[in-house]
Amino acid sequence: MPRQSKNKFEIINDEIHITREGWPLIGLTTYREDYYEELTSKTWSLTKPNSDTEDKGYLSNGTLGLLHRYIAGKWYGEDVLKDMTEKGYVVDHMNNNHADCRISNLEFLKKA
Repeated sequence: MPRQSKNKFEIINDEIHITREGWPLIGLTTYREDYYEELTSKTWSLTKPNSDTEDKGYLSNGTLGLLHRYIAGKWYGEDVLKDMTEKGYVVDHMNNNHADCRISNLEFLKKA
């Protein structure tokens, strides 16, 4: 029997809403059938904030990594993600909300 995620997932329009007991937020990402089963079969956690200026961390899974990078890899392809990373780009949240991993909120941004 497959392991069940500790998260709850709800599809609303073209978004996946990810929640977990005790979380102060709702994680968001764009729904696509080709990765939905893989994404929802895992338990997603919040990383610790990287600095005093960050309110909350990033959504992360031990197998799939950071949710925003996982989504960028699914949409643009792992080869593009790898190439952009090697060229010094990061996957950035345009609205600075680390829980908002919808593809419309993600961009490649040159690391300073």
